[in-house]
Amino acid sequence: MQQMVSPERRVFNISQLFFRRALEIPSVHDTPRMRFGAHWPLAEFWEDKLKKPMSVVHDFINPIVAQAIQRKRDAEVDSKGLEKDRDDETLLENLVNSTEDPVTL
Repeated sequence: MQQMVSPERRVFNISQLFFRRALEIPSVHDTPRMRFGAHWPLAEFWEDKLKKPMSVVHDFINPIVAQAIQRKRDAEVDSKGLEKDRDDETLLENLVNSTEDPVTL
């Protein structure tokens, strides 16, 4: 018997699949780059083989980072100088406390 999967869940599963594949591709391309050493850009002279998979990764991660930055800004406005207990924060929340630069994060 086949279970019915909602369209929202199906889209989420597909986006997870794209994200997972996009993370696998750079690891496959890193090995030849290491073999070429500092001269690897010459091997990819005409195209950057990681540009497309990394755009998928960035499309997935950028909204999460933007949301974390916005939560920090909202918390700063709400707390007005009250010290927050930092023992229960995530790695991303901790990094956002250090910098709000999305490229660095």
